[in-house]
Amino acid sequence: MARSDWEVINVLAAVIFIAFLVHLNWDKLSRRQSRKIKHTRLVVRAVAAICTRMKGHDIRILELTPTDSALADFSVVTSAISHLQATAIADEVELRLKNDWGLIPISDNRNVGWILLDYADFTVHIFLAEQRAFYDIEGSRKSAKSFIPAEFNSPMKH
Repeated sequence: MARSDWEVINVLAAVIFIAFLVHLNWDKLSRRQSRKIKHTRLVVRAVAAICTRMKGHDIRILELTPTDSALADFSVVTSAISHLQATAIADEVELRLKNDWGLIPISDNRNVGWILLDYADFTVHIFLAEQRAFYDIEGSRKSAKSFIPAEFNSPMKH
């Protein structure tokens, strides 16, 4: 064989080797992503339980698609009857997630009528009823699957 033939063979071997390494890393990445989603689902269940315990109303868990949100996988939406209750729910979510899961929100926006806690992989929206109806988070996320906490906990649904 001529020298150029060996060069072609070496390049092909290198390409095959690189493709093999990419395949191995892709598999590791997809397994890591699967574990991350499972972990996030557990935390979201915990958030829904906190909202229930704090007497939040009409609690919904939205499983978001990439078209709905490029960043978060889930949103927990709940209503409160007063700003005081909304603040208490938000404070309890922050405290429990920090103490039990080691999570701190990357953003904490507290407005009268709507509190948003952003944990990157999921968000928590705590509304007063009028603001929840006005902003219609659930309706604006057309392709998101919406669950009540009991449905989200059920292994049959997923």
